[in-house]
Amino acid sequence: MDQKLLQNLAEFFGVDRRYLLDDSAEVPDLVEAQIALLKSMREARVKNFAARQLQELSPETLAKLKEVIDKHARGDDGNS
Repeated sequence: MDQKLLQNLAEFFGVDRRYLLDDSAEVPDLVEAQIALLKSMREARVKNFAARQLQELSPETLAKLKEVIDKHARGDDGNS
């Protein structure tokens, strides 16, 4: 497929262009972290979150956000 087209599609949908352009079968760490966080958010019924901002965060920060959401969803907020 045309690389320019894939770059434009990635930009339009707000995803890391490596997700579409990387020939390896591995999903880049950032995209994988974004998907994991969004899944946790959906399971915890988080609403009103600007998902398009996720691309500006590091995979490590996304993992920490996921951890906080998962703890909150379990009711383990550290106040006991």
